[in-house]
Amino acid sequence: MVAKYSAGITSVRLWFKEFKQCLELYHEGYTIVEIKQASDDENIFQFSSTARARRSSRNLTQRLAALPDDVVELFPALDIENQKLVTLLSIMLLNQFVNEFMYEVYRDELIMGDRTLEDREANAFLMRKQVENEQVAAWTEQTGKRVLGSVKGMLRETGLLERHGDVDRVNQAFVDRRLAETLVQNNLSKELAALQGRV
Repeated sequence: MVAKYSAGITSVRLWFKEFKQCLELYHEGYTIVEIKQASDDENIFQFSSTARARRSSRNLTQRLAALPDDVVELFPALDIENQKLVTLLSIMLLNQFVNEFMYEVYRDELIMGDRTLEDREANAFLMRKQVENEQVAAWTEQTGKRVLGSVKGMLRETGLLERHGDVDRVNQAFVDRRLAETLVQNNLSKELAALQGRV
């Protein structure tokens, strides 16, 4: 599945608990179609409405489908911190804006050693993308702010950002060795570099 620049990220969250439940069902033998049907019929992820349950289950199963099989298989053996990283990775594989934010902003903060993400830095990234991509250029100012807010919110839920006053402190991710090796084997070295903050 090809990652796209999409402002639809504003309507989703990390949904770690729900994504973990989705993978647990998959490991129990449920197919993606059956997981979506169970969400439609029984609201198994306990979203606030039938319509939201339907939309959200589609997002969760798209994330599951985007992950390499090896990563899906490894998921239950990982600690919670690395399971959250896999959850974020699934979003990175579907949304080009999130993927590039991680590589160009989060990774750079760790490499440079500053580890403080200021609003102006996030805004500068958005402005670059607006110059580079027609789809992002078409976003309104409000949409751009909401997209950045959603991305940073997900990173806070993952534990990679921590709000201090007017800035976000950037925390180092500690990627499980098994996960790192699996990502390399599946041609996801760029995503691994983004998560680890490495060249």
